[in-house]
Amino acid sequence: REPEVFLMDEPLANLDAELRVHMRTQLQRLHRELDTTIIYVTHDQAQAMTMSDRIAVIDSGELQQVDPPLTCYNEPDNLFVAGFIGSPAMNFVEGEITEDGFTSTYMDLEFDPASQGVERGQAVTLGVRPEDVYLERNSEQAAVPTGTYDRIVDVLEPMGDEMFIYLLSDEDVEASAEGRGEGQTLMSVGPEEVLGEGENVEVVFDRDKIHLFDTEAGRAIVHGLE
Repeated sequence: REPEVFLMDEPLANLDAELRVHMRTQLQRLHRELDTTIIYVTHDQAQAMTMSDRIAVIDSGELQQVDPPLTCYNEPDNLFVAGFIGSPAMNFVEGEITEDGFTSTYMDLEFDPASQGVERGQAVTLGVRPEDVYLERNSEQAAVPTGTYDRIVDVLEPMGDEMFIYLLSDEDVEASAEGRGEGQTLMSVGPEEVLGEGENVEVVFDRDKIHLFDTEAGRAIVHGLE
């Protein structure tokens, strides 16, 4: 038999982590040798990102986006794809557009609304990935850094090759104390950074990697601020 399409439904789901990584490479070699289309169903983002030529992201039976993996990651079509693709997930901040740009409880950001296709009073959600948030002292690593934001280190998660840092603003600290905190920001830094929980830091975002989404409709408006 020479089928035109192979269907694989979660073939690695019951394997341990080490064997899953090994089998990923084996399946990629098999795909190359067969040179045949494979439809591969998975909930594992690592498998989807590393093995596919194109990803079809589905939510509740509805197709959200079909694109190459890095397009889904860098230019998600909507809030669902932006939050689903990527681990750890993208940071989201809900706010609205003013005549000067974006404003919210947790941060403000200046830009020309007209140049970004948004209108004053429009409810938007700002998105930025953890690797696009930088300590101010490393701001030269950002292509186009924003102004600085004061944050407080809440939790540190050393991962070996990197460290995840959960940050709070003053408003976050007050809200968390009242049981209503929701503005936490996650950033990813190198393992060489020395920080302590409760420490005050200044951070910047990379404007080139900031996303704006229509909060109500969920659709992406812009990827990268001018």
